This record gives sequence, structure tokens and C-alpha cells, in this order.
Amino acid sequence: MELYPPEEVFGLEVNESKIEEVQFVVAYYDGNAVGCGAITELAPNVSELKRFYVLQPYRNRGIASAMLQYLEREAVKKHHIAMRLETGDQQEEAISFYRKNGYSEIEAFGPYVGCNSSICMEKRISR
Repeated sequence: MELYPPEEVFGLEVNESKIEEVQFVVAYYDGNAVGCGAITELAPNVSELKRFYVLQPYRNRGIASAMLQYLEREAVKKHHIAMRLETGDQQEEAISFYRKNGYSEIEAFGPYVGCNSSICMEKRISR
């Protein structure tokens, strides 16, 4: 069962000319990939968190927090001052996780403008 119609599912488009702009992280547990996430430059000084996910059996073990903190540090190294993201309105666990980690809801941005199921969030990350 799909949670969202296809027009409300946003992926991460990576072509050869843009591949160097994406920083991707994969989390492993006992040698198995159990989580992933990426950041891309959304605007000068702003990163966007993309494709952030941890498999259900590995949640609540600190894996997502470790990945998020790593990606935030990497964004700071790029002199970014904010991290933005989009998640679906039915992703209650994700929304709670992001709030717990300092993200607040903002107006929809970019391709998410006009998408009723999108929840956009931001966190100031400059240190």
C-alpha cells in the first residue's frame, strides 16, 4: 500500500554533473546496511536532507541520530547555516524525530510548494 500518490513522492535526482554535490551516508549494523541519508546544497549556505531512513528493526538504537549529526557536521564544514528537509504528513515517527533533534516547521519550499502532504522543516546548524 502506498502512503502517497506518485506526484507527491519526491526522490533524489543524481546525474553525473551533480554527483559531487551530494554527500551520502550509509549506516551498517553487523555488516548490513540498515540506514541511509544524504545532503545536497539547496541554496547558498543551506543544505537539504534527503532520503533519510533507518530500517524498522534498527530504530531506537541511536543510528538515525548518529547519521543526522554526521550529516549536520558535514553541512557545517561546507559553511552552511541551515538544514532543511521535507517529510510526509503521515510520517509521524519521522516528524517526532526531527522535532526532537531541533527542527521546526517552515513554509513549503522548492518542489514541495503546493503539495498538501508535505511537511517542511528547518534547523539552524551553524556552530
